[in-house]
Amino acid sequence: MSWTNKYCTRGSWLLLVAILILFVIIVCLLCHSATKSSTGEKVVTKIEENTTTIVTLDTTAPPNVCLTEKCVHSAADISKMIDTTVDPCHDFYKFVCGNFIKNSVIPDHKTTIKTFSIVNDRAKLQLKSLLEKPSHQDDSKPLKLLKTVYQSCMNTTQMETESLIFIRRVFKEMGGWPVIDPNWNERKFDWKQVLFRLRRSGWYLNFFVAMQIDVDAKNSSRRILTITYPHISNYRSLSKGVNHTDTQAYYDHMVRVLSLFGAPKLSASVEMNEVLEFEISLSKIVASDKASASEYNPMTIKELQESVHSIPWLQLINNYLAPEQMLKSRDVVNVTLLKFLKNLEDLLLNTNKRILANYMFWYIVKKCINHLPQKFRERNFDYLRVVKGTARAARWDQCIKEIDKLNVAASYVYVKNFVNTGNKNLVKEMATYIQEAFVEVAQNKSWLDLETKERVILKAGKIGQRIGFPDELLNDSVVEEFYKGLELDPFNHFLKINLNVSSFLHKKTVKTFRQRVVKSDWMSQAYCYTANGFFKAKSNSIEIMAALLQYPFFDGDRPYYINFGRIGEVIGHEIIHAFDGEGNQYDENGNLNSWTPEAVKSFKEKSECFVGQYGNMTIPESGMAVDGVKTLNENIADNGGFKIAYRGYLKWVKRNGEEFLLPGLSYSPRQIFWISVATNGCAKYRKEALGKFVSTNVHALEYFRVMVPFMNLEDFSKDFNCSTGSVMNPEDKCEVW
Repeated sequence: MSWTNKYCTRGSWLLLVAILILFVIIVCLLCHSATKSSTGEKVVTKIEENTTTIVTLDTTAPPNVCLTEKCVHSAADISKMIDTTVDPCHDFYKFVCGNFIKNSVIPDHKTTIKTFSIVNDRAKLQLKSLLEKPSHQDDSKPLKLLKTVYQSCMNTTQMETESLIFIRRVFKEMGGWPVIDPNWNERKFDWKQVLFRLRRSGWYLNFFVAMQIDVDAKNSSRRILTITYPHISNYRSLSKGVNHTDTQAYYDHMVRVLSLFGAPKLSASVEMNEVLEFEISLSKIVASDKASASEYNPMTIKELQESVHSIPWLQLINNYLAPEQMLKSRDVVNVTLLKFLKNLEDLLLNTNKRILANYMFWYIVKKCINHLPQKFRERNFDYLRVVKGTARAARWDQCIKEIDKLNVAASYVYVKNFVNTGNKNLVKEMATYIQEAFVEVAQNKSWLDLETKERVILKAGKIGQRIGFPDELLNDSVVEEFYKGLELDPFNHFLKINLNVSSFLHKKTVKTFRQRVVKSDWMSQAYCYTANGFFKAKSNSIEIMAALLQYPFFDGDRPYYINFGRIGEVIGHEIIHAFDGEGNQYDENGNLNSWTPEAVKSFKEKSECFVGQYGNMTIPESGMAVDGVKTLNENIADNGGFKIAYRGYLKWVKRNGEEFLLPGLSYSPRQIFWISVATNGCAKYRKEALGKFVSTNVHALEYFRVMVPFMNLEDFSKDFNCSTGSVMNPEDKCEVW
């Protein structure tokens, strides 16, 4: 007997079929009403959140609630971050980020954890998964180069046996490191000749003066050589003198490293103290003169020589440009800080040669200490633990950073393997809405005179959108051509491989010196695997890296009020940088061309409100005040960026229609937009890192980057119904854009 005949009659079977068909139709209608209609094939990608949050959906939810997988996960993400015990009109940052701060654990080797750092860490893990695979004959050249650099960095066994021998040989070839070489000859030492010999060997180090090839600020179609101050990573703490806690730890570190090289303890203590005093003096003139640095101060090499007599500038410059370019005394260079160079000259002339030599070789050791034998690496970890409060980073994490030198190759493999390339056009469309929103905002600014307003609107319309990645990265032959001539021996130790890469890239850079600038040059966009955005004044363009074209910053299958809040805020921020205190000095073609004096004056008056507003904010954990002057441009970009991202979303809604709500949350789409913006700023710091961030960073602390702009924005207060006079809706507000 059949299953049908046993359990039902023919009539009841037909009724059952009818009920099933009706059920399917109802389900289809519900799914259709819960999903935004779109053209093209819908792609569901794997969700990579680490969350155990569960959202229980109400099966009787109204028809304007989105019940797709992406909406469910978006609701879960927001639920696990916000602290509903906090009144959003009292402290919006704690409302949005409260549970993130409470539940997040800072990795031992890091000083902070942020939403951006989480994305960067994911990108590093993705690249690691590729680079740790055994080399294969079918690997592309860019991938082979990356694997060689990464795997040689990971080869600590080879490092243990070869790196110290190599570095000692370098010291000997350069005349010896006085503190460990009893045969060092002061009469033969000349810091310039040591510098020249090092560069011929691939060591492009900026001991006293930095040089770089830049786009000419007055004529952005050509390049110019810029001469500026050297990079000293800890110059701020050093400039505070020998009694600063970090400086004392640094001195102890120097002496201990010297002892590992075999230097007698007394000699190491005395001579490294002299080096420290020199480095403090150098840091002090960097710190004091840096504030007066000029973006553009062209002069002939002859004029520079007449101003700073003792340094052979023509020889120094041509050594930097060798072997591609040779300049003459009449050629023009850009000297950003002539005052620094004059102070540097006095310092060099009044410093003993032995101290200069000790400093130069110590500088080399600092740069490569993580690639010396384990006892050196352990010593460096101990030092970082004292000054940063961090534990040792995994070796792979250090080695992933080394592939930044091959950023074009790294971007190529990252985009090829991990980026949904279709998201690029979707985000570009968002950027267009936000640009249009800025134009509308600028048109209504009464403090702009007519001439300047026309220039602002013209510039805004011509801002280039470099979203995600350059298309050239999808072309295998283009990327392989970029690395033509670079050959790396995988059997060499890391320091030697690193020098080969440095030499190749330096020669490639100096070849561009006389070439006409192509403002859409794809190579300048190839840092796709970092979660960041930039505004490039000399090309009048924004750059949004490919790492942001994915969760949590963008997802084409979730509501756009989240997308405009997350990646849209980044886009808005970078657009406003075109019109902050630095960006407004450049015109639509990327050339220095300031506004009218009237507009400059009005802009300064508007900006002063921000200086005072942020300057009155104090960080409870440290008691430090926000520096309203140092953070001004970033604060302008935050306030204006939030605003135009929101206005851009409203324009998108006008064209595409209102979107559905998220399930399980009692917030409107506009409220979720503001919540999404704030989640970009969720961050947790180690106590040791908090003070350093405040004293060194040009951004305000994330707490104030959220709180203050929202306090200034009428749109936010209206959407959250914050009463006038509440914390988030004060009567006195600041606004530039």
